[in-house]
This record gives sequence, structure tokens and C-alpha cells, in this order.
Amino acid sequence: MLETKTNQPVIENHQYWYEQGSVLLKQNLYAEAIASYDMALEINPEYPQAWHYRGTALRQAERYEEAIASYEIAIKLKPSYHQAWNFRGVSLFRLSQYKNALNSFDKAISFKYDHYQAWNNRGSALVGLGSYQEAILSYDEAIRFHPNFYQAWNNRGNLFRKLQQYSKALACYEEALKYQSNLYETWNNKGTVLASLEQFDRAIAAYGQAIRVKPDYYLPWYNRGQLFVTLERYHEAIASYDQALNLEPESYECINGRETAMLRLQSLKDNKSIQDSAEEIESGSLDSTLLLKNKPLEPQ
Repeated sequence: MLETKTNQPVIENHQYWYEQGSVLLKQNLYAEAIASYDMALEINPEYPQAWHYRGTALRQAERYEEAIASYEIAIKLKPSYHQAWNFRGVSLFRLSQYKNALNSFDKAISFKYDHYQAWNNRGSALVGLGSYQEAILSYDEAIRFHPNFYQAWNNRGNLFRKLQQYSKALACYEEALKYQSNLYETWNNKGTVLASLEQFDRAIAAYGQAIRVKPDYYLPWYNRGQLFVTLERYHEAIASYDQALNLEPESYECINGRETAMLRLQSLKDNKSIQDSAEEIESGSLDSTLLLKNKPLEPQ
């Protein structure tokens, strides 16, 4: 009979411990979930589902090497386990092992050709390997099998943005947001491509939407500040940078951007002051005391 650390007898039913692990995993209690799957596997070590979900708990706890080992046991017990192949690939991707990840995604697809998550993940591995055109084709396959799969639309948009194909990127972001409207990173990226397309009002609105969805996300505050500087709207730029710095006080980009806006605003004020002075001189209305104050000293 199995016993706990306190020498209390435990239930010797692997299904019970497996189900307990699944409940704990849904609650993001990863250490507890792993312990439950371990209990299930101590009773029945040839239980591929328990090895798979143990791997998932380890992956979500960012223990990627251990997750890979767990997925590999699941695959050894069930070679056609396409979910385990897919998530093994995700763990390898997190370790920047893009070639090995790609091979794992290919195995998942070989057992389930319409596995749209694996096609999407395959695209991301190909981006990591610099194979951009092949990556686009993988994202296209993911979308073909699941047209409202917003992650694939978003990833496809990110790749087109990287390739500076901004109109195509914009179309992808709009599709992603059609299916999932609260993607704050996508709103931010949409703002960036709109700015690149010189659609400045729409870009400002997109950054504003990113901020509404997630007010503590500093990037749209920063990007909006950058755009306001471009548009010579320095007061608004400084206000945006201030919000960004409240969230990321050590951000060099935000500090530098704010200083640039302040300098340009001061330069604008100085130029206006000079222009006003010149107009006063031309009109003959400049105060004589000001002229005396600014008159250079005569040599003695």
C-alpha cells in the first residue's frame, strides 16, 4: 500500500490521482498537479496521458527540460500521440531549439494533418530558423483548418510586419482582432503598422485601444509618445512618456524619448520667442530697456 510522507495510506487508484492532477492543473497549481500525476504514475507507470499532462504542468511551470522528458515517455508508450509531439515541440521552442521543435511539430502533423495548433507552431519555429516564406505557408495551413484561429492570424501579421509588408500585416491584425478583440499586443502592433503606413489618426486610436484593454502595458504609451513627437505634438508626447515611465521607470527608450520631446518643445518655444521679438522690432514696439539689456558692452 502507498503511503504519504506522514505515513497515511493513500488511494491506490491511478485514475483518481490523474483526475486530481487535472483539477490542480486547471487551477495553475503546477507543483501540486505534478505531485498528483507522480502518484498516478507510481501506481501505473504505463499511463501515457498522465505522462503527457505531467509534461504540460512542467512546461507551464517553465521546467522545459523535464517537460520534454515527460512528453518523450508519453510518446514512447503511444507513438501516435500527436498532442505530446506538439507540446514537446513547444517546450523545445521555448529553449530556442528551433530545428528540433520543427521536427516535433512535423511528427504531430504526420499523425493529425489538420492539427492547426501544430501548423501554427511550425510557422513560429520556421521564423526562428529564418525560413520566412515557408513560415507563411504554415500559418496559412493553420488558418485553412481553423479560419478563426486568431493566434495564427496574429503570428502571420507579426511576420509580415518583420518583412515590412505593412498592408498585409494590417490585414492579418484586423482578422485576429475580429475573432478576439482584447488582444492588447495586437492592438499595439496594429498601431505600429498604421504609423508605418502614415495613417496617424488610426495609429493613435489603435494605441489607445491597447491601453484601454491593458492600461498597465507600457509599450503603447511609449509608441504613442513616439508618434506624437513625429507629429510635433510635444505636450501629448510628454504625457504619454510619463505614463510609460510610471509603468517602466528604468526604460531607457522612454527616458530618452521624453528628453527628446522636452528639448524639441523648448526649441519650439525659443523659436517662437525669437519670432515674436523680431515682429516687435519690425513694428517699432520693442521696449528700449530690453534693447539696452541685450546690447553688448562697449570696450573700456
